[in-house]
Amino acid sequence: MTFQTGSYQQGANAKVLRDELIELQTLASRQLYSELLRRIVARVMMVGQEVGMVFLSNNLEWSAARIVELYRRRWRIEVFFEPIKQTLQLTDSLGGRANVVRSQV
Repeated sequence: MTFQTGSYQQGANAKVLRDELIELQTLASRQLYSELLRRIVARVMMVGQEVGMVFLSNNLEWSAARIVELYRRRWRIEVFFEPIKQTLQLTDSLGGRANVVRSQV
């Protein structure tokens, strides 16, 4: 996949290394998604070590730091539910509403 990049927001957040607007370039990828995307490169903590990660988003309004924080919180939720899904052997959820999840569990 090739990208056309351009600088987007240059924030003061030291954890955000790059914040770019990208456009998918191949014909197949552009047919699937023709809008601009954001490619954010940031340093995040993983298993007690700071590593560089790339985040893609279609949100052009939020700051890069806020998008990275959203992904971090989402990951914490995934980590929390992983042992529950393994213990209860849940492969797919039948719905997203609280009552449906309660009855399935």
